[in-house]
Amino acid sequence: MRRTPHHLIVYFHYLFNEPINMQTFEDRLLLQKRVYFLQEFGIPFGYSFGWYVRGPYSSELARDGFESEPISKLFHEKWQDLSNSLPGIEGSDKEALEKARAFFNKIRESGLSEERFLELASSLHFLKNTWFPGDYFKAAELLRKLKPKFSISEIEVARELLEKYL
Repeated sequence: MRRTPHHLIVYFHYLFNEPINMQTFEDRLLLQKRVYFLQEFGIPFGYSFGWYVRGPYSSELARDGFESEPISKLFHEKWQDLSNSLPGIEGSDKEALEKARAFFNKIRESGLSEERFLELASSLHFLKNTWFPGDYFKAAELLRKLKPKFSISEIEVARELLEKYL
């Protein structure tokens, strides 16, 4: 069953201990890339992603993010008092969330900003899945042409992490 934006509020609190934030471009990029990967780990939010300037992007997710931001911030501030009115973590999502937690922790250890690394990793993963099924090396070649700001060594770190976790 598809997860709702209310699940997104709960899962963001659980994984990142923060509310959905849409204030800056970086905040919106983080939402897009984090949810892209949550879906790849098996959480069925049901967002469709297409290719955009900074990698995978879902306009439906952007809309839900803007609509959910105020309530997410309210619930985050008063989590103890209000969280029981939100859905809990679905049992089938627990394993996916733990894999996602490990993945996001490794990203924080990479030395790159989370925004930069998630743009890189989601772009590489999307290209591999969409245009070069199963072939990270061809996807990496195209990524270097599309986004020369990413070095070969950065792409290699992202590829290794993706192969380990996905």
